Amino acid sequence: MRPTAATAPAVAAVSSRVPGPHRSSRWGVGPMVCVVILGLAVQSAWAGGTGRCGGTGGSNQKTLTCPSGQYVVGLQGRGGTYVDLVGIACAPIGADGKRGTIGTFMSAGPGGGTNTGSGICPGRDAVRAIRGNSGIWYDYLGDGACSGRVASTGRFEDRDATTAPVKVGGSGGSQCRVGCPTGEALYSITVKYGSWIDSISGQCRP
Repeated sequence: MRPTAATAPAVAAVSSRVPGPHRSSRWGVGPMVCVVILGLAVQSAWAGGTGRCGGTGGSNQKTLTCPSGQYVVGLQGRGGTYVDLVGIACAPIGADGKRGTIGTFMSAGPGGGTNTGSGICPGRDAVRAIRGNSGIWYDYLGDGACSGRVASTGRFEDRDATTAPVKVGGSGGSQCRVGCPTGEALYSITVKYGSWIDSISGQCRP
């Protein structure tokens, strides 16, 4: 029997969830609360960070990092009931907003799942948030929320303009978003895992 998610911490930089038993949910279904609600303990993001989606376990850890001047523009996943592999693809994006050649995917996790999926942000966009479901483990990798870099400011738009769909994993968990601070995009993710992916977190930059 799978452990309850009641002990899993509430996570996310942009939004947070109420800890509770796993339930099938997708965008707009799971219980969501604003981090400003008084008296509710949540895990806030650190400067340039995303917070964490998933539990506190995992005996293995791997960080996937884009080269200097590059950002995450693609996401990859593999899994069954839970997600067991997560990958990223990087590309350079200049201050003028133009995107260069996309590199090959690099990944972390035990693998073994029968379902795979991957998505690339369209046009000049980069991933500014990863949306999925989690509890004790990382249940479902939905998509990447993407936006472009504004040439006049050199910062990324604070909106989810496009998506990089992956759609891998099971139906459990509560909705969770690994999101960057305003004006930034992902350049690195850290994956903790054992038999499945336990959690993902990330680092961002302007």
